[in-house]
Amino acid sequence: MLNFYIIKVDLKNGEVRYRTILTQSGKGIKTKTFRRKQDARTWGNRAVLDSQEYEAKGIKPCTIKFSRLAVSVRFPHLC
Repeated sequence: MLNFYIIKVDLKNGEVRYRTILTQSGKGIKTKTFRRKQDARTWGNRAVLDSQEYEAKGIKPCTIKFSRLAVSVRFPHLC
């Protein structure tokens, strides 16, 4: 099951950011940083709900990185 938590990050210039960390079985699998805590919370909730929906429907989300896909399409000899 996917979970998330939010940590507060203080930057050197005095600004504050909020980092959302998605975890599965206690291991961090994806992070994203936001200026507003509410945005971080919304993104975390959405990721967890999407994951639960995929699991219920038996769908495996795409995990191919776009940049890697673009390289393999344009330059197949590099992959």
